[in-house]
Amino acid sequence: TLCEILEADKEGPERNILVRGLERIQLTETLQSEPYLLARAEPLSPGQWNRPAAGPRLSQLVEQLRERAQSMAFGGENPRGREILNTIQWIEDPGVLADYVAHYLVHDWYLKQEILEVTDPAERVQTVLEVLGGEGAL
Repeated sequence: TLCEILEADKEGPERNILVRGLERIQLTETLQSEPYLLARAEPLSPGQWNRPAAGPRLSQLVEQLRERAQSMAFGGENPRGREILNTIQWIEDPGVLADYVAHYLVHDWYLKQEILEVTDPAERVQTVLEVLGGEGAL
């Protein structure tokens, strides 16, 4: 995701950076990896990330994801349970819902990255459901 840096501060050896996502991109070439990553990127064309056609199968997957997220948000010790529940109720876009649920309920950064790399929103919903159903989800 191409991001705009809104705020950056340094506290001790760590940095806190607040960003806003602007558009989905695909890295095409790595130019350097040290001391920081520098790469060329291209925006994903609309055909690569369009919303999937609505249908009964997609609606079923979205509802399954909402139900699974609700049970996980309240079933554990998640301090943001109520916030997660309130937010997932109004998210209509399947890809945005998958990204939001993955952000808050999948704690493995490598799995999160794999989810974000799935460009088709319906496939991303399915991937999040599979991850949340697996043992390594949290």
